[in-house]
Amino acid sequence: MQHRKHHRLVPLLAAAFTLALASNTFAQSTAPYPTKPVRMVVPNGAGGPTDVVARLLAQGLTETWGQQVVVENRPGAAGNLGTEAVAKAPADGHTLLMSASGPIVMAKPLFEKLAIDPTKDLVPISLLAWIPLIIYVAPQLPVNNLADFLRYTKERPGKLNYASTGPGSTTNIMTELFKRQSGADLVHVPYKAVPQAIAAVMTGETAMFLDTTSTLSHVKTGKLKALAIASRARFSGAPDLPTATEAGLAGFTAEPWVGLLAPAGTPRELRQKIQTDSAKYLLTPAMKAQLAAIGFDAVGGGIDAFAEVIATEAVRWNTVVKAAGIKLE
Repeated sequence: MQHRKHHRLVPLLAAAFTLALASNTFAQSTAPYPTKPVRMVVPNGAGGPTDVVARLLAQGLTETWGQQVVVENRPGAAGNLGTEAVAKAPADGHTLLMSASGPIVMAKPLFEKLAIDPTKDLVPISLLAWIPLIIYVAPQLPVNNLADFLRYTKERPGKLNYASTGPGSTTNIMTELFKRQSGADLVHVPYKAVPQAIAAVMTGETAMFLDTTSTLSHVKTGKLKALAIASRARFSGAPDLPTATEAGLAGFTAEPWVGLLAPAGTPRELRQKIQTDSAKYLLTPAMKAQLAAIGFDAVGGGIDAFAEVIATEAVRWNTVVKAAGIKLE
């Protein structure tokens, strides 16, 4: 009799243990978050495009969570200082990184001595927005489309310049990809910031500059020419402007992005919550309009899609940086 009772108890105890384990796992995955203010680190100075997105999102998440989301600017070393600070922070979801693509997918080939590997020491939360770039050229050039410009450059190898916002910058690396794919022999001229680079193209000091859609206002006044948008699809704000592929340079895309990341080891459940809440806010019509005004195409994508973008882009830009021989200290 006792023996039979013992056999009946075994499955009951096993079921109870399984239920307790499941309840404990559920309790852990649904633990309150955030339990204190959240730091959103921007590895650039205040006022730039990434900082603007961070402050917009921080405001929305503060309202959603009932906890303050504080934007912290940590510029320096081309974004590496802020990126490293987040990678070394506790993986509890209370320290996040709002970064453009450069420090994540371009830093490793650029810097010989890098304290972290951004693609391994950080984990993705969401690709928030793409930043489509347009091929702008000097208004003085006798060209009206991309095919004209490529013919013009090939007739003058090494005679024309392109502007960037500094050695190793996104505009430098992405224009090197343009040179690689088009065969255009352009000389790199770095400037300190976007306004100086744009001014140089307006005056004809340099022939070309890759910049965001927010610069289209200068095309309307005749101060610049826009030849094509280096994205996979046309821009709604300039529907007549062809993509680079449509204009004759097949496969050329130059689209930096802005994304949200966390220290490696941050639980997926937390990252999923942050992604979901971020997307709900960013994809409202009002927010999409605000982002479009500064040249951003809102995405609010998921964790796995963002991981795939990071992996693909890291390989792509590693190849370009090495081929162009770009190195930073």
